[in-house]
Amino acid sequence: MKSILIGIVLGVSSLMVAIEESVSQTRFQQSDTVPNYSDYKYIDECLTAVVRLTNKVTNKDTIRLKVMPDEVVKYGRECLSKVNIDTVSADAVNLRTWGQVLLAVNRDEDFRRLFKRIIDSSRTSAEWSGFKNVAFNLYAQAIPVRIDELNRLIDIAPPNQSPEASALYKLQMQVNVALIALSLGDTEFPKPIVTELLGKIKEGKAEDKEYFKGMSLQAFALLYEMLQDEGMDSLRISTVAYRNFLENIWTKLTDKKLDETNEAIGVNAPKVEGKFWYKNDWYYDEKGKIVLSSDVKPVASHIVPVPGKINALLFLSGGCHSLAAEATMYGRKIRSVSCWQSANMIKRLKQEFPDLEVTVISRTQGLFGGGPPLKHEEEAKEISHYFLGFFQIPGVQVISETEFIRIPGLDRRRIDMETKYQEEYSGIVLDASLILVDEYGKIFHNTVPFSIRDRRESIIRNKLKAVFSRINKQ
Repeated sequence: MKSILIGIVLGVSSLMVAIEESVSQTRFQQSDTVPNYSDYKYIDECLTAVVRLTNKVTNKDTIRLKVMPDEVVKYGRECLSKVNIDTVSADAVNLRTWGQVLLAVNRDEDFRRLFKRIIDSSRTSAEWSGFKNVAFNLYAQAIPVRIDELNRLIDIAPPNQSPEASALYKLQMQVNVALIALSLGDTEFPKPIVTELLGKIKEGKAEDKEYFKGMSLQAFALLYEMLQDEGMDSLRISTVAYRNFLENIWTKLTDKKLDETNEAIGVNAPKVEGKFWYKNDWYYDEKGKIVLSSDVKPVASHIVPVPGKINALLFLSGGCHSLAAEATMYGRKIRSVSCWQSANMIKRLKQEFPDLEVTVISRTQGLFGGGPPLKHEEEAKEISHYFLGFFQIPGVQVISETEFIRIPGLDRRRIDMETKYQEEYSGIVLDASLILVDEYGKIFHNTVPFSIRDRRESIIRNKLKAVFSRINKQ
């Protein structure tokens, strides 16, 4: 009997070890999103599955896909075969969800009919604008981008607006299309739009101050993109020269200093401190190709940014399989970079620039990935295995221990205090931001302001080439 009990205990123990190892290998994996249409009883289940699959495929990297993958097209067509699109109710939710699927499978005519039905049903100018903005974003994010359809949308004038207001609205929409065209490599389309925009900014009336301030930011983004070659020439000289290049653009637009936009270029990067330090066990093989690893180990603390080196500081906290929610920065709505996009971009940059010092900066938050509360040490270990192990980011990670208080009484809710790096970098970065720091400790790039998603990586690459070229000449 004793031997039987021992056998049972050993068997259970080995099973628990196997389960633990299996969980450790899959705990960060995304759930399977491949639709199984035989299991779906309702059309909304089918639709949700296709949208989820589309987002998983298109949001995983910074590089825009040129063609929608066959699996999305196949499942989208199967889903749409179950419904008559002309019977779908006319509201913004249906426009957004059905529209994404219709454009994914190239049923543009059906999308136009749906959009016309919905926008004709609008009762207020705000509702009308909301519908149009949804359609605009869908066309802009479609694969491939529907530039012709975007231009067609621009010509649809808002109801009950004066000719002057309609002209400004149209110009604002043209600026957005120009930025998209630039992201696709078209530098000719934006030129007349920039000329008209500059004219409108110069003739702006006092009562339009806030409106034209917003348009100045758009014009800045356009000029910044169109003058990339000149900007890189200045960056090859120094980060200070690059800052002056940006200030010259801003001064031409507003007659004010660039500081008023909180742009961090040329600012000294604060030192980063943290309690927990880890390293991904990556290396370069004999051919100079980077070999990634899931192995993570503790390392000694050191100064970050590393003095005399070009540094990439990637601010990531919490789980981020999908795109983060919208946040407000510098008075504008922005959407943060996902971990997938950041990790894939950093891997390519580290391969091209071996001397780039990569540091992931995070903080504890009391739990991880929706799991139970953890001690700081346990959570830090989970965080490091997530970013360095699962995403295989080739670099060092520094994790700050977040101090907190609890609300008295039954609630006992945790309220986190700001960590030192959050205080030091306030106004410069958000979670899921990337900043680049030169050999003198000055910031020469921060991802969030004035960036276009599809060109972000090429812009970062050009900046790194410029800075490393001046170092190599020294």
